[in-house]
Amino acid sequence: MNDQNQTSVVRCGYEILHNIELSDGVISTAVINCIINGPSAVTALVFNSVVLYAILKETSLRSNANYLLAWLTVTDVLVGAIVQPLNIVAHIEILIEQRTCGINGTYDSVKFLCSMMSVMTALFISCDRCIAILFPFKYNRWVTATKIFIVLILAWLMWIILVASWTLGLAGAYVQLVCVSVMIITFVILSFIYAKMIKLAKQHQHQINSQQPSDQPPNQDVARQRKALKTAVFTIGALMACYLPIVIVVIVDIILNHRLSYSTRYIVASFAETLVHINSTLNPIIYCLRSREIRAAVFKVLTVCENGQRIARSLSKITTTTRAQPAQQMDERPANLPSRVENNNADEVDEVQQKV
Repeated sequence: MNDQNQTSVVRCGYEILHNIELSDGVISTAVINCIINGPSAVTALVFNSVVLYAILKETSLRSNANYLLAWLTVTDVLVGAIVQPLNIVAHIEILIEQRTCGINGTYDSVKFLCSMMSVMTALFISCDRCIAILFPFKYNRWVTATKIFIVLILAWLMWIILVASWTLGLAGAYVQLVCVSVMIITFVILSFIYAKMIKLAKQHQHQINSQQPSDQPPNQDVARQRKALKTAVFTIGALMACYLPIVIVVIVDIILNHRLSYSTRYIVASFAETLVHINSTLNPIIYCLRSREIRAAVFKVLTVCENGQRIARSLSKITTTTRAQPAQQMDERPANLPSRVENNNADEVDEVQQKV
């Protein structure tokens, strides 16, 4: 049943919000997406925050490839902290049949910005790996942390202006189509780049193996570049797999000239958007599984936090026990005979400090 003529509308910048008629499919879609996005938002925020802190804190991880991964992690943190909570609120508004411009406008803007910046950062990661494979001797001169920072800042400013113009209704109706086209072209370029780089990496490895003696250990720089390339392949592959459904949904909707019912469009697009959000949880897992250095840095951060909590709990227990002792017993105890409680607490602190 087509419900386009049975819904009220709310003007929100360029976009028009339609109050969708509730049905079993709409209700199930809203509830399932809320259940998925709730825990996923927490894991995306926590996992990416830990990985970002580990990359910034550990000096051995300060490389151009990891700087780009850190920027991608910042985008994933925004997804877990802002996009997914707003997504849950937007689904709740569907259930109560009262959509507001503030929630949906903010959600669409931040979602749009994070999605495009994730794709652009993926393109930058691909270009970085391509230069490292094709021009290994010129890489350090061509690619620097300052240049990466400038390019990323310019990309963020460009997409912020574009998204703000679209959200406020200042941009035309074809902005969404242009962005989807950019995303498709980027995916095609990424596929071509990585297919070429994997082929070249195998050729280089074959040449190195044929030229160096069998008992000589492999070059550490070459091994590190191959490891970074594999990590990038998994990261970009996961991003493309998670973003492809929403691209298909938008293309089909445009081809059909928006003739799909609002309920059908909402059901299909909601699950596709949730898959995009899940990518923010997958990325830090891929980093830790594929990079031994990042995994070690993350474990180091978690270990320090755990030991710090142990020390805090032990000191709190010592303070509480000491305050609970009667003042008279403290005065009557001989100076050269420490209490059993103090000995136990001191041993406990020593044990925690040794573990740290």
